[in-house]
Amino acid sequence: MASSGRYTHINSDLHGRVPFDCYKIGRIASGMESKVLTNEVQRDPVIHDHQWAQNLGLVAFAGYRLVHEDLRPLGVLALFSTHTITPEDDAVLEGVAVTISQVIQMASAEEALQESEAKYRAMVKNVPARFFKGYADWSVEFFDDMINIITGYPVEDFNRAKKKWVDLILPDDLAKVREAFIAALKTDKSYLREYRIRNRAGEIRWIRERGRILCHEDGTIDYVTGVFSDITEQKSVEIELERLRLQQELILQTAGEGIFGLDEAGRVTFVNPTALTLCGYKAEEMIGKPMHDLIHHTRPDGTPHPQEACPIYGTFQDGQTHLVEDDVFWNKNGKSFPVEYVVTPMGEGDRMLGAVVVFKDISARKQAEENLRQTNFRLQALVQDYDRRNREMSLLNSMAEMLQNCQTTAEAYPVIAQFSQEFFRSESGGLHIMNLDQEVLEPVITWGAPEEGEPRFPAEDCWGLRRSRLYLVPDVSRGVVCPHLSGAPLQSTLCIPLHAQGENFGLLHLQNLPPLSSKAPEGSEDSPGLLRQLAASVGDHVALALANLRLRDTLRHQAIRDALTGLFNRRYLEETLERELRRAVRKQTPLGVIMLDLDHFKQFNDRHGHEAGDHLLRTLGEFFLSHIRSADIACRYGGEEFVLILPETPLEVALKRAEEIRRGVAGLPVFYRGTQLGITISVGVATFPEHGHSMDALLRMADKALYAAKERGRNQVVVAEALPEPWSSIM
Repeated sequence: MASSGRYTHINSDLHGRVPFDCYKIGRIASGMESKVLTNEVQRDPVIHDHQWAQNLGLVAFAGYRLVHEDLRPLGVLALFSTHTITPEDDAVLEGVAVTISQVIQMASAEEALQESEAKYRAMVKNVPARFFKGYADWSVEFFDDMINIITGYPVEDFNRAKKKWVDLILPDDLAKVREAFIAALKTDKSYLREYRIRNRAGEIRWIRERGRILCHEDGTIDYVTGVFSDITEQKSVEIELERLRLQQELILQTAGEGIFGLDEAGRVTFVNPTALTLCGYKAEEMIGKPMHDLIHHTRPDGTPHPQEACPIYGTFQDGQTHLVEDDVFWNKNGKSFPVEYVVTPMGEGDRMLGAVVVFKDISARKQAEENLRQTNFRLQALVQDYDRRNREMSLLNSMAEMLQNCQTTAEAYPVIAQFSQEFFRSESGGLHIMNLDQEVLEPVITWGAPEEGEPRFPAEDCWGLRRSRLYLVPDVSRGVVCPHLSGAPLQSTLCIPLHAQGENFGLLHLQNLPPLSSKAPEGSEDSPGLLRQLAASVGDHVALALANLRLRDTLRHQAIRDALTGLFNRRYLEETLERELRRAVRKQTPLGVIMLDLDHFKQFNDRHGHEAGDHLLRTLGEFFLSHIRSADIACRYGGEEFVLILPETPLEVALKRAEEIRRGVAGLPVFYRGTQLGITISVGVATFPEHGHSMDALLRMADKALYAAKERGRNQVVVAEALPEPWSSIM
């Protein structure tokens, strides 16, 4: 019964509400009396319903005050009995009252404990308690049959001592159970112990037991009373929570990432070993300290990093998770290391409690990225080098093809100039060819800005020619410049000797090249080494082409030139005359042919010798070359006979030219071994279309005119007889 006078538990045979002041219950509850015991209920004047007591056969009443250990009233234990209550019964009931008081207190304490440990006790807060009375021999009595649910044994087995409680306790837990009991005997006789039992089905159950030991006056144990609860589910939760806690702690301890927690002010609340290792601190040096001041105070460039600009503190402002993929932290030694980190806010509702920062050292990743960047750079350089080599090879092939199709060295010079500009991109340059007679280099073609230095210079004035290899000066302020460039305002020069088949053909010279760097990696376009390779390759191609062309010129010269006089030979005469005659017909222009013969050449040879005759023929050849137009063609027809072809020359002009040549030869001073030799020539003139329509006809008509001149006394010019066909019929 509660202190308010209301029943908290009542047998089904009882009924009604007991007034607060009846049966002295109110006096007991208010503390006026600690207990009431009477065996004369039916005659007690305080009984308000004697008939009710008589009908139920009630003869005794006992009431006991239930109090808290701090003496606060908890209620009243009231007992009506049909039997007389003996002193022994009174002692038992008094013990029960004490036990019930303890149970109520323990229930309150349990409720407070459950509230403070709600997250651990949620599953067991309403577990019902079982009251017991135990004895020193481990026998036990229970007040209800609910014990069967826990143990699987009926309550009678315990109450009749067929089953002792100690039989259920696991052997491994007996020692601590006894220790708790002995400790209670030495103190206030109260104890709390937790242990395991094995029920009838073989299942392990956890028990929490609260008890009080009641002793005789001599100190021996009378009995033990108390309450125990099945806390198996609670223990399972606690064990699981502990397992999770240990697992989480293990994760924190063994995680490869650094982890630390922050409170709402940014102070470190926990830190794992990895974070300590990376930052170089001990735990006590970080806990409670502002994280920003310890490891995030400076930007990667060394400038101060204000706290308000810190992404970690930004989480406290916006409550959002922040991922930072590239930043730096600073260790205790003042050295930075690259990190990637995630900041996750912690809070309850709208209240921010702090944040968790998970970070990792990305030095290896940075190094890998740098290696990848270097690899990509090298790959790009290789691709560029491949493209460059392809371009250069294509240009070299194109240049080689063009040079192979050149008929003369003169045709090759513009080709060399064009491709040199494409290869080297210099401001200016030139091709100098070696004059073999004088060992002097003469320019044959230039390009770009006016070439600096001497246009004509001896071979020893070039370091490249002296050393027989290319000579590059990337910066004239730091290099030795060739003498042929001395004093010229230049930035860079490159001399490429053209050497092939054991002969120096000349020099390819470049001025003011694109800027070069000695620190440039091999393969880049501004690398001096790459330029040298290209220049050597171009020089080899050009030199070989010039050698081939010079050989071709030599062979051609030998094929079409007269070795003695240097004039074209008869073979070339016939080819050229046929060509010029076709051109004259096509263009409707005249063509002159002059045939010349030395007078008395046989007698000259007989008198002065063949060597003097050869000298005379060479002199005459030189005279013809110097006294004809560039378009005219001088040929040695055979022996002492010569033929001049005069394109686009009418008869009257051809006749005039023939007379001029005759007079010039007659007055030509020819000296041989100190003796002046006098010579004259006879000349025959024929023209197209007046004297012939074909090569044979023209030569035949010119030859007839020549013999006519000899028959008339030599040293004169005779014109061939005209054809009867008019000009119009020929054209």
